[in-house]
Amino acid sequence: MMREFGGVSAYVEEVKVEEHFEERYNDAGYLFLLGKKEFQHEEEGLNFKYRYAIRVLDLEELSGEEGAPINIGLWLIPSPESLCEEIRESIISTMGNEDIDYYDVSEYGISVKMADEYLEGIKEDKYNLDDIEAVRERIEAITATYESMDSMRGFYLDRSWNGIGTTGWDTLNNAINNEPLFKF
Repeated sequence: MMREFGGVSAYVEEVKVEEHFEERYNDAGYLFLLGKKEFQHEEEGLNFKYRYAIRVLDLEELSGEEGAPINIGLWLIPSPESLCEEIRESIISTMGNEDIDYYDVSEYGISVKMADEYLEGIKEDKYNLDDIEAVRERIEAITATYESMDSMRGFYLDRSWNGIGTTGWDTLNNAINNEPLFKF
């Protein structure tokens, strides 16, 4: 079966999500699946380990806006050990836990969106998002394509995520090398 996400297609007969991702949170319209595989990025001045996560958000639950869509995305999260000391200490202080992990880093707000989609018109109960067939299909598509997307991660990291041109590279350099996030 052909599966597509984030502009990448892959022909995969059977996708076993549980072999690639583990559920870390699933409650009240928010599902967080953390990748089991740790990747390594190596280049002069920017070396770090990272994992991918799939985040599914019921925007109706979050915003209160009736009929709002479900957002599903693939996110790159740098490892807690790769972060600069100031950022690590801030996450530890915020989370109230010395032993932070990828989930904590992501919830603190340090991650880079590789791609996302919106699922409109979902009428099913959205409390457990992984019970919705359309959501499961998109999670399987992400699982089938995320390693191919990783081989092109520079393309995704080059994209600006705000109106002033801040890229994924800027986000990572800020978190890892303590460089300014916004370059005016």
